[in-house]
Amino acid sequence: MIIPSGTGKAIELLTGQHARVGLPEGSQVADMFAFALPKLTEVLSTAHTRSCALCLSPKPGEAFFSNQRRAMLTLPV
Repeated sequence: MIIPSGTGKAIELLTGQHARVGLPEGSQVADMFAFALPKLTEVLSTAHTRSCALCLSPKPGEAFFSNQRRAMLTLPV
């Protein structure tokens, strides 16, 4: 799925499903948000990921964490 710049799109991923976020052209920034269903108050958190991973950014195979300190996404190897 290609999402044009300046727009947004929501998709639902179930446990074990994959999505790829990339930049099709130029040096633009790609923003991504993640929410844990059914309660939209649990969200992907950079601060909690850094705290749980004990580093500035996860390495391949490591998780990104929610504001509830629960693993939400994994960076592929």
